[in-house]
Amino acid sequence: ISDLVWLTDNPDAEAIEFWQQNYPDMATSEQRIKEMMKAGYEVIESFTQSEQSWRNYLDPLSQKITQVEDEDFSSNTLNDLRKELQIHEQYSG
Repeated sequence: ISDLVWLTDNPDAEAIEFWQQNYPDMATSEQRIKEMMKAGYEVIESFTQSEQSWRNYLDPLSQKITQVEDEDFSSNTLNDLRKELQIHEQYSG
């Protein structure tokens, strides 16, 4: 199972606000593990994606957004993606 989780016990208010709007069920890894075990699953392994894994996803996404912006195209989806990139860059970890 893959899930977005808080990587800190004290997330910044801006990050909390962003994720409350986009994924209000976001929790810590520990909370998710407890929920899975309560549901009867055995958690064999849990790990956080490396920063390089995130770069492999976010860098091409950022480049594509820049390319589309150059074409004078705008949408709510692009705005949401821009905000997600900004939140990750500013608050990751």
